Amino acid sequence: MQKWEYLEVRCTWFGPNLLPQFVNGQELKDWKKGAGVYAYMDTLGNEGWELASTAYTTGNVGGNAYVLTFKRTKA
Repeated sequence: MQKWEYLEVRCTWFGPNLLPQFVNGQELKDWKKGAGVYAYMDTLGNEGWELASTAYTTGNVGGNAYVLTFKRTKA
């Protein structure tokens, strides 16, 4: 049976840019200086992660956010 591991990335708008702010609940250091969500997704793809789902949350703690869930096979 194939086993998966998952990664949750919460992205928020900072100015005109959508930036990853939290990964698995942990705030990224200097997230406001990041290159943007597309560059971050490219990095994850190169590490074997595949985008599994997206969601948009409103009114939750931390405000509105896009939640991206990635998966890859466990080694």
